[in-house]
Amino acid sequence: MGTFSKKKIVYFYEPEVGNFHYGANHPMKPHRLAVTHSLVLNYGLHKKMAVYKPYRANAHDMCRFHSEEYIDFLQRITPHSILTKSFSHFNVGDDCPVFDGLYNFCSMYTGASLDGAVKLNNQHCDYAINWSGGLHHAKKFEASGFCYVNDIVIAILELLKECVKFVKNLNVPTLVLGGGGYTVRNVARCWTYETSLVVDEPISNELPYTEYFEFFAPDFSLHYEVPSKPDNANSKQYLEAIVRYTQENLKMLAGAPSIQMQDVPPDFISEDANNTDDKDPDVRETKAEIDARVDAENEFYDDEKDQDKDEEAVQDM
Repeated sequence: MGTFSKKKIVYFYEPEVGNFHYGANHPMKPHRLAVTHSLVLNYGLHKKMAVYKPYRANAHDMCRFHSEEYIDFLQRITPHSILTKSFSHFNVGDDCPVFDGLYNFCSMYTGASLDGAVKLNNQHCDYAINWSGGLHHAKKFEASGFCYVNDIVIAILELLKECVKFVKNLNVPTLVLGGGGYTVRNVARCWTYETSLVVDEPISNELPYTEYFEFFAPDFSLHYEVPSKPDNANSKQYLEAIVRYTQENLKMLAGAPSIQMQDVPPDFISEDANNTDDKDPDVRETKAEIDARVDAENEFYDDEKDQDKDEEAVQDM
């Protein structure tokens, strides 16, 4: 028997946590948790662990790290909420969308991590696994990087109660979390394999049949074979020749590439249009010339100083 088999391992899983959905085109997919759990069960790994439905964190738990204002916002917000400045203030948007059950989702994964930390502190286990946790990008006052509540910080704050003891003992209790990884089938493969390492139980590379079996086509294997990169058939001399050829062509361009070049058209109104010094007094002015003249200040008087153009024109006639 290996070293790990002598340790007590707890595994947290909330059946509802895999039902949340960030959005159709969002890379973060909580459904990966359901797929992972299905593999763990069908490999029989759950028999090597104590499986718990985790504690759900409340606002007080979350405020051990986050601000009350931010957690209150998470509790109130829904997909039907009217957009306000609070959305940008708390960094809610494309990366961190508002979806149905957002606060409950945070409560589930945060509660599982906190539950694991409490069990480690009380020596109820040596290893605690919460694949729904690990959302470490969340900041004290805002969401960030697909994460809303930073369950890792909250769990660490709990673990620090026995920090000295942990450091003194080389056999440090371990909290195993999820986090990144956005290709569902590969995340499930990885987390299942790591679960087998924690429980010290070798598992077959051939995946057991599950309700998600088709996710793993076409190889249906635990360890995905990454295709080798094709050899680069371009020689250094060939690439350098292309660079030289391109640079020579660029030198022959009249202007910068991708910028349309054309003559600048003349001004729509010529500055000479207002120059009346050389005008023939016997030639009637055009309407454009009349409109272009700057009126004298006293043109707008309504008393005896009035010098209205219309009156002047009548007098001249």
